[in-house]
Amino acid sequence: MSWKNASGGIEDEIIYDNTEKWRGDHLIDRTHVPGVLFTNFKIKRDNPAILDIAPTVLKLLDVKIPDYIDGDVLI
Repeated sequence: MSWKNASGGIEDEIIYDNTEKWRGDHLIDRTHVPGVLFTNFKIKRDNPAILDIAPTVLKLLDVKIPDYIDGDVLI
């Protein structure tokens, strides 16, 4: 990924030196990478959705999950 990927551009070079100050941005063209979920535990779904985060966090904190919460617990 490069600085141009945030706006949908793709560089000609595949690997090149980054001479700019790293800013810690996380801008990624979502058509190439729909999402990344890092955990230190196994999850129950192959394709988790962002809606699954809230019920999973509530479960990990041992908080009752309200009926109106969408998503599935991933653990």
